[in-house]
Amino acid sequence: MGKKDIIIDLGNGAVKFRNGKNELVCFKSTTKLNSNEYDMTGKHEIILHEGINNNIYYVIGDEEGEYCVTQRRYITENYKALLFTAIGIALESEEENKEENKESIIGVNLGINLPLTIYKEKNMEIIIKNKFESKIFEFKVDNNEYKIKIENVIVMPENLVVGLLKQDEVKYKNLFFDLGNGTIDILFTEGTKLGAMKTEYIGIDTLIKTMCEKSGARKNQLIKYWDNLSEISVKGNQKNLNDIKEDTLMDYVSELIRIAENVNGGNLDDVNRIYLLGGGANLIEKTMKMFIKNDIKVFDNPQFTNLLCLEEMFKNIK
Repeated sequence: MGKKDIIIDLGNGAVKFRNGKNELVCFKSTTKLNSNEYDMTGKHEIILHEGINNNIYYVIGDEEGEYCVTQRRYITENYKALLFTAIGIALESEEENKEENKESIIGVNLGINLPLTIYKEKNMEIIIKNKFESKIFEFKVDNNEYKIKIENVIVMPENLVVGLLKQDEVKYKNLFFDLGNGTIDILFTEGTKLGAMKTEYIGIDTLIKTMCEKSGARKNQLIKYWDNLSEISVKGNQKNLNDIKEDTLMDYVSELIRIAENVNGGNLDDVNRIYLLGGGANLIEKTMKMFIKNDIKVFDNPQFTNLLCLEEMFKNIK
C-alpha cells in the first residue's frame, strides 16, 4: 500500500479531517479513559498499543470527556489519542481493502496545525516532529487494527486563510478572527503579506464557561440548546437564559475587539473587512456587527475553513 497523505486540524474543541471516503468529518476533542461505555453513538474507541501487554483504552468524543486545551497539549497522551483516532478513521477503506491494511505497515505523510504564535516560535514544531516522524505506531480504532509509519510530519500555521480569498479581496488590509474552542487567533494582512498577529487563550469555551457561572446551567445544556435558551431546566427550575446569553456575548465580543484594536495600534479604522472562521464564527457574528462598522464576513462552512487552508498549504509544501 502506498503512502497516504492525511491532513488534520486538531483543535481544542473539535478534530477536523477527511475520512476514508474523502468526506469532511469531525469529532469532539475529548478523551476519557475507557470506563466500559455501552452507548458509543457519536463516539470512537481507540486502543494504543504501547508495548507488550500495555494497551491504553480511550473513548473519544464523549461530552463528559476531557478537552485537551493546555498550551503544551501537543506532547500529551491525550493529544496522541486524538491524532491517531483521526488517522485511523482517515485510513478506513472500502471493505475489500481492510485485510490488507491490517497486515501491512501503512506509510503516512501527516499534516497538522499549530496556532500562529506557537508556530512562529518553532520549538513546538521540533518537539512534534521528534515525537512522531519516522516512527512506527500500532493502534486500534473502532475495532480496526492499524500499523503505520509516519514518514513525514508537516507542521503548518492556522488562520492563513488569506490564500483562499479572491484577488480583489486581498488588495486591502483585512482582519481574520479564527474562533476556536480554546484559542482565538487574530491576524492582520495587507494584500497577501502577513501583518500583526496574536493568539489568546480565550476561545469559545471561555464564553460558555462564563455563561455556566452566571446561569448555573451545565455546559452541555448550553451547547445543545444555544439557539433557544428560553426554557432551560437549571437545578429543577425552568429559566430563560437569553438575556444572560446576550450580555455574556456583548462582554466577550467587546474584549475580542479591544484586543484586536490594541494589536492594530488602537483602532480598526484602516481595516477593509473582518473575516470570521472557526467553530465559533456563527456564534459571535451578529453581536460583532452591533459593535463595529467594518464589513464582516463569515467563511462558508467556517468550522472546516482552516482544514481547507491546511490542505492547500500541504500541497505546496510537500
